Amino acid sequence: MDLQEATKYHLRDAIVSILEKDGYKTLTSIQEEALKAGLCNGESLVISAPTSSGKTTIAEIAAVEGAMQGKKSVYLVTHKALAEEKFKAFQSRYAQESNKWFEVSIATGDHTEGDWQNGILVATYEKYLSLLGGSKFYSTKDKVVIADEIQILSEESRGSDIEILCSIIKYQKPYQLVALSATAPNDKELAYWLECKPVTINYRDVKLREEIWYRGIQYYKYYGYDETYDTKLKKNNHSTLDVVNSLLEKNLGPILVFTMTKKQAIELAQDFSQSRSQDVSSYNISDQLDLFSEPTTLSRALKSISERRVAFHSADLSFSERQVVEEAIKSGSLDVVFSTSTLASGVNFPIHTVVFDSFTRPWNSNSPWIPKAEYLNMSGRAGRLGFHEEGVSILLPTDNIEFSKAKEYLSGDQTPIESVLMEKSIRKSVLGLIAMRICKTSAGIEKFFQLTFWYYQQLEHNPKLIERLSSKLSDAIQWLSENKLIAITNKTINPTRLGVAIFSTGLLPSTGVWLVNLVQSNVERFNNEDFQLPLIHAVCSSDEFKDKIGTRFLPYAYNDSPENSAWVAVKNSKPFIENLTEEGYGKVINASYGVYLWSQGTKEFELRAQLRRISYGQFYGLSTDVSWILDGLSNILKLPDLNIDSTIPTKIELLSEQVRFGVPLEVIDILKAAQMYNVPGFGRHRAMYLVENKLSDPNDLLKQDIKKVIEIMEQKTRAEKLVDAVFNYFPKKLLSWKNKHLRKVTELSKDQKLIIESYESTGLEYEECIEKLLSLFDWEVRKLDASKRQGVPDFLIIYENKSLVLECKTKDKENATIEKDAALDVLTKSSDINMDHAVTLGKPDFGTFSKNKATGSKRITLLPHYYFIEAVICFWEGKQTTSTIFNWLLIPGVADIKTLDQLGESTN
Repeated sequence: MDLQEATKYHLRDAIVSILEKDGYKTLTSIQEEALKAGLCNGESLVISAPTSSGKTTIAEIAAVEGAMQGKKSVYLVTHKALAEEKFKAFQSRYAQESNKWFEVSIATGDHTEGDWQNGILVATYEKYLSLLGGSKFYSTKDKVVIADEIQILSEESRGSDIEILCSIIKYQKPYQLVALSATAPNDKELAYWLECKPVTINYRDVKLREEIWYRGIQYYKYYGYDETYDTKLKKNNHSTLDVVNSLLEKNLGPILVFTMTKKQAIELAQDFSQSRSQDVSSYNISDQLDLFSEPTTLSRALKSISERRVAFHSADLSFSERQVVEEAIKSGSLDVVFSTSTLASGVNFPIHTVVFDSFTRPWNSNSPWIPKAEYLNMSGRAGRLGFHEEGVSILLPTDNIEFSKAKEYLSGDQTPIESVLMEKSIRKSVLGLIAMRICKTSAGIEKFFQLTFWYYQQLEHNPKLIERLSSKLSDAIQWLSENKLIAITNKTINPTRLGVAIFSTGLLPSTGVWLVNLVQSNVERFNNEDFQLPLIHAVCSSDEFKDKIGTRFLPYAYNDSPENSAWVAVKNSKPFIENLTEEGYGKVINASYGVYLWSQGTKEFELRAQLRRISYGQFYGLSTDVSWILDGLSNILKLPDLNIDSTIPTKIELLSEQVRFGVPLEVIDILKAAQMYNVPGFGRHRAMYLVENKLSDPNDLLKQDIKKVIEIMEQKTRAEKLVDAVFNYFPKKLLSWKNKHLRKVTELSKDQKLIIESYESTGLEYEECIEKLLSLFDWEVRKLDASKRQGVPDFLIIYENKSLVLECKTKDKENATIEKDAALDVLTKSSDINMDHAVTLGKPDFGTFSKNKATGSKRITLLPHYYFIEAVICFWEGKQTTSTIFNWLLIPGVADIKTLDQLGESTN
């Protein structure tokens, strides 16, 4: 179908223009069928088609069409990297400041940006499920929902969460649901379950020639056809590198070689590059890696081979390094890329040929072969519309067993999409339904489960299994009740605040309950730094990492034995867990000690020396998982009901940041700024360069001579972008809050001018604004006159026989954080005043290091300006009272708006 003809099916001219800029002249078969089925008319569809057939463009059209109609669109994806990719693509196309169509927001476990007042929200499935549990704001009713790669609900580790989310979406009745799926024999079954119109195509616009090379014979067929052919090859032995060379001689590049391990991808790439000479046209890749890479062993290896038009790609590379490789593939600067499955999904790269170096995973004793669906996804990378007449996929079996399996892959049989909802504990699913107030009785929960894909399939294929549903639900409800996550009164089930808190984190209920009990039993340990390694060890021991329960994995340990240095360190740390030798203890101890070293900024060679079985790249994934669990625990512990010392959640939150970024607290603010502004080649390694040069404080960095920063950063562009990022980071955050608050104030018809002045003023003018805002509350406010009393705080606030002093701090010159001494100055100023507590109110923000210092005192609270204004607006809205806000200010440490919300809920 011609693009202009597509407008007959209500595809907007503006979207047509975007597609034309991207090089589209015609639509693919599946895109044409989707338009004819009502894609632009709000019709709910399940789009089922092979890889590289154009499903992503269909999803974009639906999301943009919804946003253009003034509806909110949510674009659900399977992985954080895909979310980042979609977010940046939507931003660059539709949310430029000079030509903004609508807002674009993102929500993943690592990155939240935008408040989704309109336009498109890109989110991972799991993150969106937790957002649904935390607020009705995220209900999918009347929204446009895009569910990418929906066949993932068959995945053992993640499928149950995704199925529950899809069932909730179905229950809430969105305006339009567009689900994208790989082809499967029961894709129509999936469509009918979701109450969508099925749109299915089983062929590709660019033909895919699937081949097997074995013992001198080339077996081949075309995807979607049954006929198989064979022909003799010149050689009997087909090493991967020989095959790649012969394909390049036949002009069948670019080539993507899939390996089953990261190590194999690197070794094959290095071996192959030795036979090739340097190419001037690829020097730009090396230059890009110079700029965007950190100085790691892996990045140096990648840089070396990239100059020979060869690269490798795996999760061990940083996000920036993977981007450089991907852009090089798109631009045609690489002939061969050796990759793990990281390139099996996402962007449709112009790859001509895919080669499978292997298709077995021997470490998986239960199922060593890659699934048929995964093979189809990987082989489907070959051949791109507008680039190739056909794509080529080649399997290289090494024995008769592998040859037999290869023939199965080429057969027309496909793997059906099957529910895994009941294969693991359903406590989390049941808790979610109760926490979101979707179900309030046992009967209601059972009725909801009748909406699931599992029930739909069993009703059709195995109705006897349904008889077990009631007992399984009953067991889950009983466990949740016994652990005080739900309360049952006269058959009515309500979530407890603890239950809501645990569900909203995304943690397994058993993990949340266990970690809370562990902290409550060891409160005194959190007064010192020695809690860090024991807590990390406890996290790695949690159900999240248990094979039969959790969805996360720890790196392999040889013979399940810990490294001696790890064993000694964990044992000497006085771990919270007494039994250190339970099943899998070697992995747990190695991972725990490794994450702890990582969080301290330990260099790559030291990590590898002490923990040989954990690759440097694995630390990125491991640290993300551990950090996510620590964040969840911190949020749960903020519940007033638990009566936990308020500094403990803050300490755990700060430890989480250390783990996530892999550096000491003192340099985290700079690393956050660098990530927000995509400073090239700045990560934990170069952050530690700043620590070594005593420039870890943002204020010190901004005052430093740029020549010195260039010397430390080894590159002028990197140094300049880093300084700009730090300069703009905190003001940008403040501006985001300001815009959000001005919208709310306008809706409430309150004093907009006062809010603007509070954000824009500094010094004495800021104090005057704060005095006006403080006077809104039903407490006594006294301005302490500094002209009569030297070195006193700005205000004394008295309420119900309690008092606190409040000091205002703003930055006049540098746009960085309030210095540590200034943040804690109120303690010195109030030393002679008889009061109960001290508060420092400041903007643009307090540094991470200052926050850590504040957790060491029971007498001070650091209150960011934006949280204070949020509290004012909550007071205007009637959500909070003077009493709850005053009691909130009395909580030591760092003020958190979630804690205020919870205080208000407990009061109400």
